[in-house]
Amino acid sequence: MKEFKKLIQKNRNKFSIILPQLRNMEDLYKINLADENPELKSIIYGNVAQFANYIDEKVTTHDKMAAYGGYLEDRDMYKRSKIFKMGSEYRSIHLGVDFWVAADTPVSAPLDGVIHSFAINSAHGDYGGTIILKHWLDGVTFYTLYGHLSHQSIENKSIGQHVTSGQEFSWIGSPVENGYWPPHLHFQVMNDMLSYEGDFPGVCTPNNIKYFKKICPNPLLLFGLE
Repeated sequence: MKEFKKLIQKNRNKFSIILPQLRNMEDLYKINLADENPELKSIIYGNVAQFANYIDEKVTTHDKMAAYGGYLEDRDMYKRSKIFKMGSEYRSIHLGVDFWVAADTPVSAPLDGVIHSFAINSAHGDYGGTIILKHWLDGVTFYTLYGHLSHQSIENKSIGQHVTSGQEFSWIGSPVENGYWPPHLHFQVMNDMLSYEGDFPGVCTPNNIKYFKKICPNPLLLFGLE
């Protein structure tokens, strides 16, 4: 983790913002969606409108443009879908960062790279449209994942297709195509794909935090926030 942080800091000038709302991070509200937040006890996550309204109210109340956060948060929301059940445990530890922005918001590449893989992960609660980019920086290979995209984002894509830093390559999906969530981008960094293609675990069980934390560093490093 320390080595990756140094790598990112050294090459800070090569990175572009991935969403228009990130031009000024002071315009974003850091939202707490962890189990420990008592305000969430009344939220029914299967009611997308109610969940979205809670997020929108936080953004409006704090006079911000969008909400973000979630790295390593322990979230109860995943219990609404069977895809997160692992034996007697649920995968509840969030391995990426979420940017809660409107559907159809364009998503740009943070760095030069190529498309590693893509898919529509259509299960209830899953990513919906998903694209994974592969990057090289000072001889180090790492990957960035973009989940909850529109289905249009997957069209005319090919493995190995080049993207450049700042290039728009996808859009945020609506609930009917993003796994049935309020519109947002799940952004995740991986240093090992573990043989996955078009997908990668976005949450892990509490017992696997140590393992996945090594593979998935804090995505906010790319934006100078950690």
